[in-house]
Amino acid sequence: MVRWIGGWLMDAAPGGWRRIDMTVRLTAAVEEIALAVVMPDGAAARMEPPPDVSPLLFELRNKKYVRDRGTWLSLRLVIEPDGEYRVTYNFDLDPLWDPPLEAAVWHQDFEAYPRTEEWTPSWYREGVKGETGGEQPPDEPNALLKNVADYLKFTLPAGWDYLQLQYRAVGGHEESGAIVYTITGTTYPWTPPEPVLDLLRRHRAASLSDGRGTWVSLTYEMRFPDSVKARFNATEDPGFQEQPPAGAYAEELRRYPRSERRTPDWLRQGAEGA
Repeated sequence: MVRWIGGWLMDAAPGGWRRIDMTVRLTAAVEEIALAVVMPDGAAARMEPPPDVSPLLFELRNKKYVRDRGTWLSLRLVIEPDGEYRVTYNFDLDPLWDPPLEAAVWHQDFEAYPRTEEWTPSWYREGVKGETGGEQPPDEPNALLKNVADYLKFTLPAGWDYLQLQYRAVGGHEESGAIVYTITGTTYPWTPPEPVLDLLRRHRAASLSDGRGTWVSLTYEMRFPDSVKARFNATEDPGFQEQPPAGAYAEELRRYPRSERRTPDWLRQGAEGA
C-alpha cells in the first residue's frame, strides 16, 4: 500500500525533483498531510497531495492496528528519484498537532483504535481522559535519546541530509541551536523543537551520577536517514555564548552534586562567585 501511495506522489511531482517528503498526522476523524517536493535548487515546493492518497492513508492506519497496542499517530514518507522509499511510523510520541486537538477527537480515536494502559502514553491519556500527573516510571537515558532521534525524524525540514545540534546547560541556564545540511549542499540554522529540548533536559537529570554530577554540553549529529552520534561533555567549560546568570553555577551543584575532586575549576569558580 505504501508503494501505491508513493506511485501517486511520484506521478504528481514536477520534473527534476530530488526528493519527495510527506508527513502525515491522522486520527479517526481528522487528517493533516504536509507534502513537499525538493527541487534541484534545494527549494522545498509545497504540493497538494493527489486525492487518492488520503483514503489509502486511512486504510494503511487500519491495517497497522495491533490489538492492545494501537496504530500509528503520524508517519513520514521520503521518496528518492530512483523509487527507493523510507517510511517511519510514530506509534507513541505526541504528533504535535498545531493547534492541539480537542479531547473529543482523541476520545473518538481511542474508541476506534483502543490501547491497553501499558501502551497508552501519558500525553495520549491526558488527551483522551483529561488525566494528568500520576506515577511515572523513572526516565532511562537511552530511551530518552531514542525519543530525541524519533522526534527529529519527524520534524527535520524536507531535504535534510545532516544535522548538528548543540546544547549547553548549567543550572537553569541553557543554550541550543542547530545547523542543517541539505541534499543539495546548502546549510542553514534550524531551531530544535521544544519536545527535543525537553527530552535533553530530562536526559541531563536521568544521567546524574553519584558524586560526578551530569553532563553540561552535548553535540548531537544525525545523518540521513537515521545514523546518530551523541557526544557528551561533563567536565570541560561548555563555552556559553552568553554568560550564565550569577546563580546558575551554584544551582548546577545543588541539582547535580559533585565531589570536590569531580568539580572542574570553571564550575567551582562560577559557584563561588555567585
